[in-house]
Amino acid sequence: MPHLQQPIDEETYAAINWVALAGTPEDRHFQWALASRFWGRARELEESGQLAQSQALQVLGGAISMHMRHASHASFGPVMQMEGRRSMSMEDLGEHDIALLARAAADAPHPWVRARFADLAVSAEGSIPPDWRLGQLAANAYLDYAITVFGSDWAIDGLDEIRRGLVLLRVYAKRDETLWGRYWCAILKEVPHAIK
Repeated sequence: MPHLQQPIDEETYAAINWVALAGTPEDRHFQWALASRFWGRARELEESGQLAQSQALQVLGGAISMHMRHASHASFGPVMQMEGRRSMSMEDLGEHDIALLARAAADAPHPWVRARFADLAVSAEGSIPPDWRLGQLAANAYLDYAITVFGSDWAIDGLDEIRRGLVLLRVYAKRDETLWGRYWCAILKEVPHAIK
């Protein structure tokens, strides 16, 4: 069920100041910590009666928390399920949630967050017609993230993202030779490191 029942206006979007809240991810397990930070702030806002801001942060935190899954009708699913309850899944996103994610993707300071928001905004049901710019943004951001971990002890963390980025690249930027070249170079550069 969608979280947002109406669009988030400029004033509300500016007030949630989510970019400052996001900060800079400092370790490889930032996804859950970042989602938890958003949810904690959403609870504070709800308790102070700022419901629209609270719901917006719940959407952003929920999007960050989702688990990427391949070979599925839905590319992202809940990270937790128990006794009839679960965390947010992409099937829960409505048109206003999707609009918020599309808007936040453009402002995201970290490539992983930018890729996640743009990918969900373009892939969630209800995002018709597809926004080609968002698909291209996601494909670029997935590669940008993978490049930050390739060549390090955490290179494995970039595999799902590079794989998802290639799917989006094929759909939204198949004629972008420059982006194809960047993917190819990044993958070839990682191969010797992976072998070693």
